[in-house]
Amino acid sequence: MASEKSVGDLKIPHVSSMDYDGEYITINLDVGQAELENRVPDRILTLMEDKIREKVYGGKTEHWNLLWQSEKKGTSI
Repeated sequence: MASEKSVGDLKIPHVSSMDYDGEYITINLDVGQAELENRVPDRILTLMEDKIREKVYGGKTEHWNLLWQSEKKGTSI
């Protein structure tokens, strides 16, 4: 699977090892016939794509814009 970034140390079921060479992530799966019929490899690839997208996007604090802010309330008693 092509990727600009590594996904790091993820623990994903049915994945025995992951290697990143700078361009591609190689995933070694430990699945049987039942998992293949239940489309487990497809779900693993979708999960990997989501994790890569999260790494590229960054955190919430990096991508927020303040739309408006109310005035400070006075605390007189």
